[in-house]
Amino acid sequence: MFYYLFGKILPNLLGNITNITYICIVINLVTLKECATLKKYRIMQKIEFTQRAGIELTDEQYQKVEIMYLNAGNMDKDEFCEDYKKHSDSVILNTYFDQSEKLRNELDAYREKQINMAYFLIKKSMVGGDKDMVQMAISLIGEQKYIQHKLERGYNLFESDKELIISLINQ
Repeated sequence: MFYYLFGKILPNLLGNITNITYICIVINLVTLKECATLKKYRIMQKIEFTQRAGIELTDEQYQKVEIMYLNAGNMDKDEFCEDYKKHSDSVILNTYFDQSEKLRNELDAYREKQINMAYFLIKKSMVGGDKDMVQMAISLIGEQKYIQHKLERGYNLFESDKELIISLINQ
């Protein structure tokens, strides 16, 4: 399962940390709370960045820095700030970052369309029991998400769905 969280994280997810723009891309976690718990120690507030890098940024500029930092792998805060100071004026790196964000947004839109198409196929398969639609939906969103959607919507389960649930439980 993919969780993508962008925006203000509620204080109840991160304790007393507030007003932090936060991006979390996590694969195979069950809840957003788990996602936030894993990433909260990596968050760098604007004031921390300013102190470590010695660079004053606008909120808009810092938003870009925060996205870079959260996607910088295992770099610690000091290492990131030092590297940012060296390369912050690089035209090619800034162009690359802007392009990567544009592509990320396009990919997110594509994923959303893909999920919506799968949900449409699931709904239509309920009318005639079309196994090809079911297989296409599963290929788009995976077996777990397919079963989860059917259960959340209260759709009747086909015999093949029941077998799939047993298979998923036994994994």
